[in-house]
Amino acid sequence: MKKKIVAAILSLAMVFSLAACGGSSSADNTASSGSSEGAETKEETAEKGTEQASGNKEAPFIGLSYDGIGANYYFRESYIAAIEYLDGLKAEGRIRDYVFLDANNDATKQQQDIRDLISMGVDAILYQPFTAEAVSGVLKEAQQAGIITTAWGRDAASEKDLFTIVPDDYTDGYETAKYVMQNIPEGGNYYLIKGMTGDPTGDYRWQGALDAIAEYNPTAVCIGEGFGEYTYAVGKQLMEDLIVANPNVDGIIAFGGSSGLAAVDVLNEHGMDLVPIGTDGNNGFLKAEKAAMEAGQDVKFCCAVVDPNLIISATDMLLEYMENGNLPENPYMFADMPFIHADNIDEYLREDLNDNYFPGSLASTETLLEVFKIGE
Repeated sequence: MKKKIVAAILSLAMVFSLAACGGSSSADNTASSGSSEGAETKEETAEKGTEQASGNKEAPFIGLSYDGIGANYYFRESYIAAIEYLDGLKAEGRIRDYVFLDANNDATKQQQDIRDLISMGVDAILYQPFTAEAVSGVLKEAQQAGIITTAWGRDAASEKDLFTIVPDDYTDGYETAKYVMQNIPEGGNYYLIKGMTGDPTGDYRWQGALDAIAEYNPTAVCIGEGFGEYTYAVGKQLMEDLIVANPNVDGIIAFGGSSGLAAVDVLNEHGMDLVPIGTDGNNGFLKAEKAAMEAGQDVKFCCAVVDPNLIISATDMLLEYMENGNLPENPYMFADMPFIHADNIDEYLREDLNDNYFPGSLASTETLLEVFKIGE
């Protein structure tokens, strides 16, 4: 299994589980009975779940559509944990098979990917949308074919999705910015390293940060900002530019990915003490903060742990309803989001993994040691 997962993460191509399969009976049956009035209601879908639990349906064939994994290590980590988990479900007989398609951050490709899943006869589609607008139309096609749809990671593209589970990006931005504002002087200077232009994740975090700044340090001054694009390389170049333009910084708000680590590395390279920082903490960031702690610095940081297991959580809830007819009490759910500070860093830091690991993965230690091997 480890070789399969590692090969999959290296190729980031379409992934099938080990055995091929034909179209599913549930997809075929509901497609033939679908009416021109549109997709079934959630109540009708719940009845299908009860029918599944009664033994009248075979184990489902699951389709998954990712908007884009690319070089984002958080998405890669989410992907490998999901592959390992889905393989286990298939071995247990809880799913008949699965297909995982990656749209490579191309909205048109994601539309086609979902159409491909419809053609394959999947019983359910779990998806992370590129944008809601990009895939709402093709999801209607799936629903009209009797296929269950549900979203993870970003807001749902269809009101007829069974449920949606997402990170609480507003709280991420609010709590990390609040921490920085509380730990810099009143009216102090800060840098803002945002995500990507037009990215809803970054937009929610920015709104949370704005509210926290207004509440906890309204006279604080942003002396430099830009988009780090959630990557180390772009985040580091931005941080270099910010320091050259104005090095008198008291704190940093960095919206995730590897940009927090990039900010810390640039401070170290310029011989500056670390300043209070709020970010999403990857393993490299935690290692850098731990090293500063051990060197005697009074480090102050707040890291959001963005759950890398949302696909697994969504699959669990989907199967609960397909097997037992049970729907989540709330169809729109935020994943739990703990925060890391200096006093609990050892609970999350993995010295045996490289900088690219994000805390919290349910992937096996064997797989994590292979994918996030030190020195690679």
